[in-house]
Amino acid sequence: MTLTDVADSGAYTVEITVDNDTATSESTTVTITKATPTVKISADQTSLTGSGTVELTVISNGVPTEGEIAVTCDNGITVTANKDGPFSAALPNETKTYTFTASYAGDDNHKEAADTCKVSVTRRSSDGGSSSSGSSSSGNEVSVPSKASNGAVTVSPKNASKGDRVTITVKPDSGYQLKDLTVTDKDGNKIALTDKGDGKYTFTMPAGKVDVKAAFAEAAKAPDFTDVAEGQWYAKAVDYVADKGIMSGIGGQKFGPDGKLTRAMLMTMLARLDGADTTGGSTWYEQGRAWAMEKGVSDGTDPEGVITREQLVVMLYRYAQLKGIDVSVGEDTDILRYADAQSVSGWAMSAMRWACGAGVIKGTSDVTLSPHGSASRAEVAAMFMNYLENVAK
Repeated sequence: MTLTDVADSGAYTVEITVDNDTATSESTTVTITKATPTVKISADQTSLTGSGTVELTVISNGVPTEGEIAVTCDNGITVTANKDGPFSAALPNETKTYTFTASYAGDDNHKEAADTCKVSVTRRSSDGGSSSSGSSSSGNEVSVPSKASNGAVTVSPKNASKGDRVTITVKPDSGYQLKDLTVTDKDGNKIALTDKGDGKYTFTMPAGKVDVKAAFAEAAKAPDFTDVAEGQWYAKAVDYVADKGIMSGIGGQKFGPDGKLTRAMLMTMLARLDGADTTGGSTWYEQGRAWAMEKGVSDGTDPEGVITREQLVVMLYRYAQLKGIDVSVGEDTDILRYADAQSVSGWAMSAMRWACGAGVIKGTSDVTLSPHGSASRAEVAAMFMNYLENVAK
């Protein structure tokens, strides 16, 4: 039985007629339940010493395109919704734990959803120095080379106190890439770095001066694959993803453009794109799968199964959310011009609309999307190039 013109959830009285015989008609009640969306919020730092700014990432699943997710904080803290990135909040130099809440109020067809995360602040005493978030001269110096060969390195702040978060921005010259980046304390010990993507790295300032050193090397050129002929529609995309280290060949100087992509392959590709180390583990995809599960990009199931086109765009959609990209752009795209648009799974509809509207994915023909079909390695290469050039630019 199919119900049409039903706008909201609730109970509906339906009359069932057998073979157009009104004498056998009976009424029954059909109840349409509300969908259950999910919302997840996380902070880039769970603890601070002294004042500072935290960035908050919100990932949702099942929230409708027109639905709004509000992010609030207790203790009178204002949360700022950044247009081109995640939410942010400035926390004062006061010992206290702050609770951030991401909430969706629900509507006639969707239940409410909410999630929280906590950030603890420990007050820095005056003898320990004040927190520095700009280019203040207080604190200890963060030393960088005045001129790095084949690239540039900048830090913010240039002076920092113990416990402050320092951001390093690396910009290789054209044709070069970062080879090595190290930060050492006053005793020569290496300090752990966090790769934030887009050439940005952060570390927590120790007591005393630190030194930042960077080395750049000529970027490796994309390999020439014998099965990717010049002029093929996917040739540029293959060179693009190979040059960035997102995809590699299958051996024997072959790319395998017609080969099918598995879920594990996509998890690993997205992990590499995020700067994660995917080496090691009992299987080649263990680290990529663990990354995808931790970040909420995938539940990690069926890693060796061939991925469908709708599964692929959902993972890419969640990755875009993870990176703070506004995925509402394109979510209202009308995909009904495709004859098989109605076959897109409900959980993938928003992602598919976004991917089509943002130019990430194209139909398999002028009138078909083939959401349940598999994606070839060539198609995936094109999708990643479209995403990086059109969405993540």
